[in-house]
Amino acid sequence: MIPLDDEFRIGLEPWMDRAKCKGRPTEDYDIDNLPSPLLVANRRQAAAQLCQKCPVFAECAWYAYRYRIVGWVMAGIPVKLQRNEQHRAQLLGIAARAGIADAQKELSKGAA
Repeated sequence: MIPLDDEFRIGLEPWMDRAKCKGRPTEDYDIDNLPSPLLVANRRQAAAQLCQKCPVFAECAWYAYRYRIVGWVMAGIPVKLQRNEQHRAQLLGIAARAGIADAQKELSKGAA
């Protein structure tokens, strides 16, 4: 979810108009509103379903990686502070595999 309310506004990018989450309630993508943390598989599945078939999945992943977004479902990943580096690596991999050149450069530097 691209947090677009004023409290979290980082910067709008043209691809955001095509995001599946555009116009949906922000709270739908707040990780605290996913199924219980004790049911990890259910949380991951719920997050993945929120972003399933989103046309800007890779762009969202790169955005979340670049701006170090936590606490939200981004590109189908419930990004938590406690596992931030693991989630950042996943986001970077998604963006790089999709051909986002800046993500590929970042990955080749060994960052994550």
